[in-house]
Amino acid sequence: MINKFILFFILSFLFFNTAYAAKKTTYLRCPLMMVENKGRSFDESWWKIGDNLNEVYAKVIEAKKTKISIHSYFTGQDYWKDSKPSNENGLRKNLVFTKNNDELKWSDSFSDKIKDKELNETVEMKYSETYKFKNVNSEWSLILLEYNEYTYEKTHSSNVHIKHKLSGDCIVIDKKLYKDFIKNGKS
Repeated sequence: MINKFILFFILSFLFFNTAYAAKKTTYLRCPLMMVENKGRSFDESWWKIGDNLNEVYAKVIEAKKTKISIHSYFTGQDYWKDSKPSNENGLRKNLVFTKNNDELKWSDSFSDKIKDKELNETVEMKYSETYKFKNVNSEWSLILLEYNEYTYEKTHSSNVHIKHKLSGDCIVIDKKLYKDFIKNGKS
């Protein structure tokens, strides 16, 4: 009986350590720069090519399926100055990324019509977002493609059209610093 218990314990230990070892967690801080701006609402006079616009904090769990949690921190001109990473619209948790060689990719998009109660108008919304992480020899980089369009039925000055590409090299950071950035933002 004791021999079976010891054998079970040893096999369990080996199995769980092997499964755990197969997972690799990397924490990243990715400052992003505007590299292309084709938006009409916030054109290049507002968000210039070369401006630091966002910072992304990512927790990358590489296993059988690569999952990445993303926290966005907005740093652009007059854009939530000194804000903390947003848990409302800036958090994407445990997204399953597709892997193609050294690139990890995730995309989301939707199109919908909603009723704006304040303006008593229908708003047509189009949205897409694509994250592309690249890892070459443990050097990480990120490309973020964003597209947002909000159009009101009636003529309205608040129609929004954003289409831009952000890019930057990522810095590998430790877990403690990652948690501090998410809690307190950039210091």
